[in-house]
Amino acid sequence: MDSTQRTRPKGGGSPVGLVVFIILTVVFAGLSYWGFAKYTEAQQEVITATAEQERAERDRAAARSELANFQDVAGAETPDALADVISTTLGKSRELGFGSEAQDTATDALQVALRAMEGQRDAIEKLSSDMADLSAQVRTVTQQRDAAAATYEEELANLQDDIRRLNTQVADLTADTRAQLQREIDQRTALQEEYFTAQDDWRDSEMRYILHVAELQERVRRLSGEGAIFEEADGIVASIDHMHNKVTIDIGGRAGVRPGMRFVIFTRDARGHVVQKGVVEVLDTTPDVSMAAIVAVAPDQAIGRGDYVYNLAGPDPRLFVFAGEPQNYTISEWTSFIRANGGEVVGEVQRGDKVADYLIMGRFDEDDPVVVTQVRAARDFGLTILTEERLKEAMGL
Repeated sequence: MDSTQRTRPKGGGSPVGLVVFIILTVVFAGLSYWGFAKYTEAQQEVITATAEQERAERDRAAARSELANFQDVAGAETPDALADVISTTLGKSRELGFGSEAQDTATDALQVALRAMEGQRDAIEKLSSDMADLSAQVRTVTQQRDAAAATYEEELANLQDDIRRLNTQVADLTADTRAQLQREIDQRTALQEEYFTAQDDWRDSEMRYILHVAELQERVRRLSGEGAIFEEADGIVASIDHMHNKVTIDIGGRAGVRPGMRFVIFTRDARGHVVQKGVVEVLDTTPDVSMAAIVAVAPDQAIGRGDYVYNLAGPDPRLFVFAGEPQNYTISEWTSFIRANGGEVVGEVQRGDKVADYLIMGRFDEDDPVVVTQVRAARDFGLTILTEERLKEAMGL
């Protein structure tokens, strides 16, 4: 075999080197791009450190698997081992007579692959370093989270204790408040009962007091000699006709006097006390004077000229209210007699702007609400309170 034949590479030598170069370049370029992309993505997602750490671990395992596959294909586990493989391969190719050109091409390809592998190794080491930093950050975040959780749990436990204490205090305060409220309700109920009892007693005593005052006033009038006269005289006796037992009084129809009206005749003694002399009843009237018959004369008294005359019901109309049932006459009879004397019987102490003049006490029950209302109103408005007997006397019956 000539030298030309010995130096010619065997068929397929140069293409094999080129294929190896292409494969290695593609593999290492893909691995480099993939590792770098994963590294960049891991940096951007530090906030979700725990999840990203797991994902990065999976990526690193995949990269290692790819590297292992490559190492299986290349027959070398490290760049140094790959250099040895390349050197051995080149030596073998020289021994087998492959051309230097093909060897150079293979050498270039293998060197490129070696540099790519070294770059991949550096990328993996950088990725591992970054993963270690990321793991440290994850541990720090985890520790901070655990510390915050412990602090939160402690604060929550303290807050729960405070809530339990507050609930206990609220329950105690609620029980005390309810007890105090119940005591106040019981006290108020007792006070209300006491008030209503006292009010009932006061109403009873009030009625007795008002009637007692009216009785005392009547006694005073009698002791003072006022008798049946309670206001100023309406007129005087102008003349007397002893033969016909008649008198003339100086008031007539113009003043409201009309036939049927009765007047009490009275005078005053040296001390100014009223002395009742008798009763006259009007027979006829003129505008200024009236003719009246003498119907009653008091014992040891004689009606004389200049004596005073007085009518309890008129001539100016006066209003009478009866409290209870009268005994001497019926309400109808009293109403007729009072109207005949110029007055009027009404059912209320006050009606509108009109107020009665006299309250006449008949027979009644002290618990009768109508009578109680009438007596109170009579006291409040200052009415003169009379018994039916006193009214009868004052009206000359």
